[in-house]
Amino acid sequence: MTNKKLIEKLQEDMEMRGFSHYTKDSYLRKTKEIVEYFGKPMRQVTTKELRYFLLKYLREV
Repeated sequence: MTNKKLIEKLQEDMEMRGFSHYTKDSYLRKTKEIVEYFGKPMRQVTTKELRYFLLKYLREV
């Protein structure tokens, strides 16, 4: 699945689950930031890489 398709699926899933407008915006913004950060298909991102990104992000918040 391409990153674009992944984001589209996320949007559809959130719509079906009735997420609020603010939650959808927040999740999509963060997902796009993650995709841009890695610069490769998300299926190629390892758990270790994602964990590092999330730990780094949480320290900045």
